[in-house]
Amino acid sequence: MYGNSIWKGKLWRMYHAISHWTPDNHLKDKLYKAINTTSHHSIDTELYDVVHFTCRKECHDYLYRLKQTPPRDADIKKEWISRGLDGL
Repeated sequence: MYGNSIWKGKLWRMYHAISHWTPDNHLKDKLYKAINTTSHHSIDTELYDVVHFTCRKECHDYLYRLKQTPPRDADIKKEWISRGLDGL
């Protein structure tokens, strides 16, 4: 798996993308607290999976709000890359 600093960096990149895509402050606060209180000595794969799923969902919802139609996979991938999330 990844080292702790790499893993935490990926979580924070996804968090910042979610912050851009969602107006839901309650969701952002919950994710911030979860990421911030995670131990620096272990890797929480369950948290990673939750943040990754939430990130993908918020990207989809954001594009849907912009275009008022379900986004194509290519549009989702383009937005994902534009936020620096390619490879996650």
